Amino acid sequence: MRRRGQILSQKSIEIILVALEAQEIKLSELATKTQLSSMTIWRILKGQAVDLASIKKVYEILDITLSVSDYQPKANIEASLKVIKGAMGFLKVLNFVAEKTAEGLVVTVTDHERDRCLLVNDLLTPDRGILQPWQWFSPANYDFRPHWEQSGSLRKLEFLKNNLPKLKENQCITQFDYELLRIAKPGMEEGDLCYYWQDYYYFPDFAGRPVRVSVSRPGDYEIIRVAQA
Repeated sequence: MRRRGQILSQKSIEIILVALEAQEIKLSELATKTQLSSMTIWRILKGQAVDLASIKKVYEILDITLSVSDYQPKANIEASLKVIKGAMGFLKVLNFVAEKTAEGLVVTVTDHERDRCLLVNDLLTPDRGILQPWQWFSPANYDFRPHWEQSGSLRKLEFLKNNLPKLKENQCITQFDYELLRIAKPGMEEGDLCYYWQDYYYFPDFAGRPVRVSVSRPGDYEIIRVAQA
């Protein structure tokens, strides 16, 4: 439960700075909401002495738990900030997945460096993905890279790996198309060769890992070659 009326500690000031960055709140916007001058807010964030009422206005707008007992040595503050930033990144990706799922879209979250599946929403049906959604990341994260290699699409994958991190937030590579060899059905040696088209987004931190997120409609694929038994 959030405690009110307490003076900001050093850790609290650091948390506010992280919140400003994560929420992209400009100093001028915060000044308007709190009806304080930008200089007063800046002094608060720098840890300089100001009146308690002004401090309360700032952290009430940001809705962050703050306490005078939060102070820890600098090393612990940095460790705490790393955890906080990681949690914010994790929630940002989950919120994005929830939004796209609500729009009826298939969403896959993949470790951008290791090419392993981290999350698939439940709109990926077996007729498109063969496996059930939960099977792609449990008990072990499925490795997508061999499928790109076997289907001759490795250059397409490298394009994604090189260019996605250059995008600004909320930008994406739209309708990115490629061929991919599906996972084999039970009793088959190889899977069907399919043509896919998806939008790709990049997030720098999902549980400590950079990820690419693919978004598409359930029917955004075409079977090019059916595997023979």
